Amino acid sequence: GVVLDTNVALDWLLFGDPSVAPLAAAISEGRLCWLATFAMREELAHVLERGLASRKGVDAVALLATFDRHVTIAPVAIPVHTLLCTDADDQKFIDLAVASSARWLVSRDRAVLKLRRRAAGDGLAIVSPGRGRLERNSANRRLDLGIPPDRTTPPRRPMEAATWTARRWPACCWT
Repeated sequence: GVVLDTNVALDWLLFGDPSVAPLAAAISEGRLCWLATFAMREELAHVLERGLASRKGVDAVALLATFDRHVTIAPVAIPVHTLLCTDADDQKFIDLAVASSARWLVSRDRAVLKLRRRAAGDGLAIVSPGRGRLERNSANRRLDLGIPPDRTTPPRRPMEAATWTARRWPACCWT
């Protein structure tokens, strides 16, 4: 699975940023499971309500419907006190990524990106969009999402299906 911060979600859903197009395609085609919490959806709705959608000529309700269609809503993540972000507003993304054993957290936020090395120890790759490829599985096949392999971030340790099943994640999160 992958966790997208609000700005990356906006880059895809509102701005149509080409740097996130491969990531968006993988999610839309079901090759990658996008994980979020209700609080993340509410943050996106709040940003759109401040007029961002109307300035771009986009219907906020339709954009949120697109979010709902593509995302897997996860339970609220238990805070992770080993990976603390200097920006408290971004902590929820880190907590979800670690709690759900997501393989990637995609963000452009400097406070989040500073945690790359420490997150790698937990098997989480924190990456910026639009810069190469992501490791997909233990067979080293790659899922081309426009994100580079980072020398400080090893590929995600394979999760056993039983672990995912016990957490009740949908199949898209572990295929």
